[in-house]
Amino acid sequence: MGRIPLIVGAAASLAAHLFLGWTYSVVGPLLAGLMAGKRPGVAGLSAQVLAWGTLMAWNVAVAPQESLNMMETLGSLLGGMPAFVTPLLTLLMAALTGLAAGWLGGSLKRRNVPDKP
Repeated sequence: MGRIPLIVGAAASLAAHLFLGWTYSVVGPLLAGLMAGKRPGVAGLSAQVLAWGTLMAWNVAVAPQESLNMMETLGSLLGGMPAFVTPLLTLLMAALTGLAAGWLGGSLKRRNVPDKP
């Protein structure tokens, strides 16, 4: 997996997330999987986790107290989990959606399969 699919995938995921909504962020890992030579699932997973991790880090950097309050509230709503579990679960979901979209992108590549005679 090269850097170009990772960068393009993460940038597309961030753009889709910010301008269209989080549900459209799978466009980035799909592109990363499409561009990746080998292991498209890993390319999609990496692009999505990088994009969502960047957004989460940005939120904590810009509004630390509000972000921590949100994490504590979500943790308590999910059964009294500690606040640090919320970002981990978020990144787990990003990894799963990125992996699936990367695999899909890799399967959309045109294969050099000879035609039957």
